[in-house]
Amino acid sequence: MKLRSLLFFAALSGPDISLNAESWSLTDGTSFEAKVRLVTPDLVIFSSENSPEKAVATSKLTAESRLRLAGALGLTMKPPQPSAPPLQEPAPRLVPLNHPGRDPKAMDATQVDLIDSQYGLTAKVVGIVKEVLTLGKTGHIKLTFEGTDFNVFISKRFQEKSSGWKLEGLSGKTVQITGEIAKYQEVVQIAAKEPSQIQVLP
Repeated sequence: MKLRSLLFFAALSGPDISLNAESWSLTDGTSFEAKVRLVTPDLVIFSSENSPEKAVATSKLTAESRLRLAGALGLTMKPPQPSAPPLQEPAPRLVPLNHPGRDPKAMDATQVDLIDSQYGLTAKVVGIVKEVLTLGKTGHIKLTFEGTDFNVFISKRFQEKSSGWKLEGLSGKTVQITGEIAKYQEVVQIAAKEPSQIQVLP
C-alpha cells in the first residue's frame, strides 16, 4: 500500500495518536521535536509542550521521516528504491583485427582520432556501414558508419565515370575503404573516386 492509503487508515483508526516526541525533518532542511497528534492522508498534526500545534503536509516530510512515521503507526513500508540508471547507448561495434580479408594495418572507423592523425595520407579504414545516403538533388552519396562520425563521400561525377559502383545493400556490411584521409566541415572522411576503393569484406 502507498503511504497515502496507510496514513488514511491511521487517521480513521483514531483521532488522537499517542507517540513520544521525536525529531522530524522537512524537505526544506529544517527539523523540529514534536509528538504526532493526528494523521490524515495529506496532513500530519504535530504538537509539543512549548509551541502550538503544527500542521505539516506529508509530502513536506523527508523520506526518512515518512518511514519513521509509518513505523511508529505500526505500518510497514518499503524504503524508497533508487531510480534505475539511465539507459546507455550500446558500445560501437568494432571490426575484429583478424576479420577475413581485413588489412592488418587498416584502422577501425570508430578510431576517429587515429584516422585524423593520418590526414593527407593514403590509408585503409574498416567499418560497418550504417546508412547509404543520397545528398539531396546533387546526387552525391555518403556512407555513414556505426559508432563514428567518419564517412565516405562519393561525388556524382565519379559515380557517372564508372558502372562498377555497387552501393545498394551495403547497410550492415563490413567494408574496407582505401583512400586519402581528408576533412569536410571538420568531419574526417575519405572521398572515393573509384569502385575499387570500397571492398566488401566477407
